[in-house]
Amino acid sequence: MELAWDLDKEYVQRAKNLAKRMKELGMISQIPDVDALFDLSFVEEARKNMGK
Repeated sequence: MELAWDLDKEYVQRAKNLAKRMKELGMISQIPDVDALFDLSFVEEARKNMGK
């Protein structure tokens, strides 16, 4: 298995920015809890183990 994208804190921040913009445009009624949507622990653990 290979990571196809880089899920990291920067990615989560971009998702937050997108949600904020979508609310401003009236596309969504409220900003979701983006931090709850992304659990980076799996990705971080996979990164550690990729070098083994």
